[in-house]
Amino acid sequence: MTSPSKCDLCSSCKQDPSKPRVYWDFLWLTLARRLRELGSMFEDADNWQAFAIRNGQLITAPQPSAKVAEMLIEAL
Repeated sequence: MTSPSKCDLCSSCKQDPSKPRVYWDFLWLTLARRLRELGSMFEDADNWQAFAIRNGQLITAPQPSAKVAEMLIEAL
């Protein structure tokens, strides 16, 4: 038996816990591929890695991290 993902534990999430995680990975890769096809500068990192991007004064990341703090201090 596998442990539930964070998404399975969230009451507001619509993900069906009976579906394998592979389904979500497929959707994510399909989205990433399509964004690149449309000309987006889509960047990501390996799972569980700190990740942030700075473009001029804009700093964006999927979640707050030390990487975002470092970039913010650098920007100031």
